[in-house]
Amino acid sequence: MEDFLNLNTFAWVVVAFFAIGWTYGVLTQSYYATRNNIMIVTWWWLCIAAIIFLKLSPFFLWVLMPIAAFLSLFAPGLIGSIILAVLVFLINNFF
Repeated sequence: MEDFLNLNTFAWVVVAFFAIGWTYGVLTQSYYATRNNIMIVTWWWLCIAAIIFLKLSPFFLWVLMPIAAFLSLFAPGLIGSIILAVLVFLINNFF
């Protein structure tokens, strides 16, 4: 039980709360299914998959998730995806 209740578990709970909550809102409420929100949710799930696949700390998602939301407003589409992919690459190689 002690191994389960640690800071990484707390980080995953916070990440899951926002990712699942935002995804539920986008999928069930047509008012919230905007292009930006769909892009944010997609990028969040891709970041979560990258963090799991690369076996990185979930605390990096606390930085990547707000950046994804910011990029959906100011660099949507392919440019934002490239910026986010570069950030994941840098985190993977330098932290």
